[in-house]
Amino acid sequence: MEPDPAELGEREYAQDWARVGGRWVVWLDDYAGGGDQYYNEIRVYDLQEGVESGLTESAHPYSEFIADVSDSGLVVWMDWRNGDRSTYYNPDIYGYVLTRFWDVLANHWAYDSIEACVGADIVSGYPEGNYRPAQAVNRGQMAVYVSRALAGGEENVPEPTTDPGFTDVDDTHWAYQYICYAVDQNVVQGYPEGDYKPEQEVTRGQMAVYVARAMVAPSTSVLADYEPADPRNFPDVPTDYWAYNYVEYCVEAGVVGGYLDGTYRPATVVTRDQMAVYIQRAFSLPM
Repeated sequence: MEPDPAELGEREYAQDWARVGGRWVVWLDDYAGGGDQYYNEIRVYDLQEGVESGLTESAHPYSEFIADVSDSGLVVWMDWRNGDRSTYYNPDIYGYVLTRFWDVLANHWAYDSIEACVGADIVSGYPEGNYRPAQAVNRGQMAVYVSRALAGGEENVPEPTTDPGFTDVDDTHWAYQYICYAVDQNVVQGYPEGDYKPEQEVTRGQMAVYVARAMVAPSTSVLADYEPADPRNFPDVPTDYWAYNYVEYCVEAGVVGGYLDGTYRPATVVTRDQMAVYIQRAFSLPM
């Protein structure tokens, strides 16, 4: 099919050094300064979103040249403003990350799920611009993610109407609102001693409980009456394992699966990238 150059608009001056990496097209824009000045600017077009933008703050005369753009969303280029173009001496090298988080590039295994959770206002990054995908998830954080998913985003999580009475989570705790909502929705419970243990890391067994309950919330009868249609019978999740039904429910719903060796590994701690995948699948968030 003949490409339509009007897709990116008419250009009065040259566009050079075009590169394609994954979903991005990056090029050197010579017309940015207008007239015959040939002020250069680095431009990018997102093939997935259909959006064009500039990577450099402003145009500079004869300065910038595209080096490359990778499938993962990394762009690098040379900048001659502090160098000598006649002798090719002392140029600066600049880089740019096209993805939302510098530690979750487009080739990260959970990239689409993390983006889906961000788009649904369920998760966000840290002030440094990273997501920390390998960081363990604790019970306080899990209550936040599940509550936002259930309510349809941060703004829809209601203010607490009742206090669950946990000894280690009062109304000054940063996750109090979310824990209260998760309790109201029958997603979480405390321990026999009366505490919630918000700093305790969540395992794959516990995660299955959170997610399974969230998928049927606020009902409790669905899981109580649930019998696996096609039990996987993981060797490390026998029928008498405390989270057996929840694990089977999540497997049957396509939320989780086992490992290549046939195990489920219920004691393995859940990380932020894994959590995003579970939430995205459980709530069918668009990717």
